[in-house]
Amino acid sequence: MAVDVERFKRLKQQADDLRAKAQRAAGARDAALAELKSQFNVDTLDAADKLLKELTEEAKLAEDYYNQLFTAFETEWGAKFPIAK
Repeated sequence: MAVDVERFKRLKQQADDLRAKAQRAAGARDAALAELKSQFNVDTLDAADKLLKELTEEAKLAEDYYNQLFTAFETEWGAKFPIAK
């Protein structure tokens, strides 16, 4: 009988530990969602993922445009203003 009580106590402790871990994870999730709402005005992870994809594409387009302008500048002015490579 004592073995069953000890086993029950261990199982109860494991269940309590897992419950606490789940509560911490839920709190972290809620904090992350609040931060996303505050900084980017998105309410869900799906909306955040969509926004991330849009912003990544926008950044890539801006980088490509910058590279085009820089290449044009180097072509026109490179000989007058040598830039160390």
